[in-house]
Amino acid sequence: MNNSKLHCLALALLLLTGCKITQVVPEGGAIVSRTGERDCAANETCEIDVVNGAEFSDTFTAVADHGYRFVGWKQTNLYLCGGSAEPCALENVSGYWTNSDAEVYLEPIFEPDLLVSRSTDQITLVESRTLNMNGNSWELNFYRNEAYSCGLSGNYTFFVMEPANNPGAEAPLWAYLHGGGYGWFDQNQVYQAVKTQTQNTFNHEESFDDLIDKHLLHNTMRNDQVMDSTLTRRIQEGYRVLLVSMCDHDNYSGRGAPYPNNPNPNGGERQVNGLQATMSAMDFTVANYPSTRVFAHGTSAGSIGVFNMSHAYAEEGTYLTAIVADSWQYTRRTFEMHETLVGVEGYVFNEGSDLRGDGMDKIGFPYVELGIYPEALIEDGWVEVPSMYIVGEKDPGCGGYRDDILRAIPQAEAEGLSNCGWQYDGLREVIANQSNSPHVFDLSPTGDHVETNRQNPVNDRVDNFLSDVLSTNPPRVFPSVSQ
Repeated sequence: MNNSKLHCLALALLLLTGCKITQVVPEGGAIVSRTGERDCAANETCEIDVVNGAEFSDTFTAVADHGYRFVGWKQTNLYLCGGSAEPCALENVSGYWTNSDAEVYLEPIFEPDLLVSRSTDQITLVESRTLNMNGNSWELNFYRNEAYSCGLSGNYTFFVMEPANNPGAEAPLWAYLHGGGYGWFDQNQVYQAVKTQTQNTFNHEESFDDLIDKHLLHNTMRNDQVMDSTLTRRIQEGYRVLLVSMCDHDNYSGRGAPYPNNPNPNGGERQVNGLQATMSAMDFTVANYPSTRVFAHGTSAGSIGVFNMSHAYAEEGTYLTAIVADSWQYTRRTFEMHETLVGVEGYVFNEGSDLRGDGMDKIGFPYVELGIYPEALIEDGWVEVPSMYIVGEKDPGCGGYRDDILRAIPQAEAEGLSNCGWQYDGLREVIANQSNSPHVFDLSPTGDHVETNRQNPVNDRVDNFLSDVLSTNPPRVFPSVSQ
């Protein structure tokens, strides 16, 4: 028996002078007993009756849920194994010590694990291409990360687009997280998603052609002509571009939890890895391409992704230069809006979808409960990463009035607001109330979904936001590298 187990046993012999052990298990994990007869689940209180004078033998191990970590057993009077982080070994406790009517307790302490585990070890270069236009050329390198599987088939991918005519040059990095809605398998393994999407829409590997045609060219070109979008402007300014895939349909938010209710017809273990894969792509890019300042731009699903990525890096002490989040964020009113409009013509989520329940369970990490969303963090003083939140009042994603189909819900009407204005009013308010806030809330009465992907006046407002950020001379984000 090792020293830590002897220490636990000594504590047990001192404290176990009764015939009842009460296990108190908070959210975040469970207690698993060696015998399997005395397990206790999260949010449960489990009593173990010990026969007076009988020998007692068992060992209790605290097992953290995904997204949590075990930090130790609670330490106070009458609590077993207090202060230890080892399994609580109560083995071969003699009847002498159990011969009384006292009650003792066993309580693990679990804390949210905000750090994102990830790997770049299985990233490989798959293909390189050169795009030519108007006398300029851009080198694109396409990578696959075999550490992370997609929801149904394939792996996460990304490409790095070098500055025009200058591959390998030191340059600012613009990470773009494309949109694509959100989807999950419900408890009946029926896929719930926005509009006409199916389980096959964003649960398979995105190819090089997919990323180029559907997300790079689609958001920078129209009718074979250059389109004046936010992404176009960054490319023209000489930014290096990182464009990542989304193939767990998870808002780029998954941290490795099992993919719930996934019928998984192709076999193999399936996890929800969107945030892990995205941060791995970022880590690989800044380690292999000389990057100065680092910006992240997300549209729709990618809007949630850039915020979650910026917060995850901040937990490691790394602060992105700024993020631009266009068209979707969780707020305190998101679920209420969803439950009021779900299934109504014109709204994006279909009848029967449960965003608050099955939808959030898919991610396997309690972002909302922990207050990891912009409205809550900014209210608590979040200033570390300047952020621009863009919302259009026509956007169906927040109940907008596109095509005059949806009308203001009673809650919004009572406050004299549009549906989108009402859903995001808390975010607007906390930014307005934050002294010298680095954040911008941009609500356009005529704006629609993901306007930064089109030629639109909002792109000028994005430029103004970036100019304000750069005027502070922000530092380099990651250590410099040379090629």
